Amino acid sequence: MHMSSIVRSLNDLALRGLARLQVARWNAEEGQTFAEYGLILGIIAVGLIAAAVALRDQIASVFSNVTSGLTS
Repeated sequence: MHMSSIVRSLNDLALRGLARLQVARWNAEEGQTFAEYGLILGIIAVGLIAAAVALRDQIASVFSNVTSGLTS
């Protein structure tokens, strides 16, 4: 085997290894993105629930006004 073919084989091996690392990194970033979206969705859900609890009297009043307006 010539020295140039050994170097070429090592370069091919290194490039394949780098390609595998890039694919693994891409897959890891996808999972991380989904986790971040889930976390944001959870925070929004907690915020909406807290707002509904804090404003429940006003919300009940609005619904009462609407139902009384419909029955009159």
